[in-house]
Amino acid sequence: MKEQALKDALVHLIGFEVIGIRQPTIGFPIPVQLDFESMEVIPAVRKVVLDLIFANVDPKSFGVVAASRHGCRSLAPLVANHFSLPFLLSETLPTKNGEVIDLYGKSKVRPRVLLIQEFASDGKDVETMAHVLSMAGYSLATLFVLFHADCELELCQAVSRVNGGVEVKMLFPLSMVLRVLRDDPDFSQLINLDLERVFDHYIQYLRNRDSQS
Repeated sequence: MKEQALKDALVHLIGFEVIGIRQPTIGFPIPVQLDFESMEVIPAVRKVVLDLIFANVDPKSFGVVAASRHGCRSLAPLVANHFSLPFLLSETLPTKNGEVIDLYGKSKVRPRVLLIQEFASDGKDVETMAHVLSMAGYSLATLFVLFHADCELELCQAVSRVNGGVEVKMLFPLSMVLRVLRDDPDFSQLINLDLERVFDHYIQYLRNRDSQS
């Protein structure tokens, strides 16, 4: 993804307060707050995000679109509609007792699924959802993550444990977001924080996390 396209998208997301930067503290080491409800309901922001998704996935590689258990429940149906594909409601898959149900019945042909995740700090939710899809007779083909806490390796490993050959697409690692904000004076003026210090804190958090894994 070109950096100018990233900056253009960030202008909308920051301007509409979808992305907020906070001082990292004990218990909240990730210095970014994401308001996904605003992203899904504000038309100008929603269009920016949808255009990014459309430009970064290959509709020939999947036949069903699904939302993750914790996000994109409004955006994913719009993606499905854009590509004229069925949408799989995540609520219809897992139940409290661990059974798997699907309003359309279990699939016997293993349709390939595009799974959209708004944010990931590790691969746990994605791996759970991939298992649920597999149990229902679906095959995860493409994982698309909007924002993530620099956990590319964890996400790739999580989906590969369920089924191989999954294409993983990730738009906004938080280190990139913070670096763009830090290095661009136009952004720095919008945020009343020492972005250099925030960035350094986040990088140290990543180093500590990686050393413990």
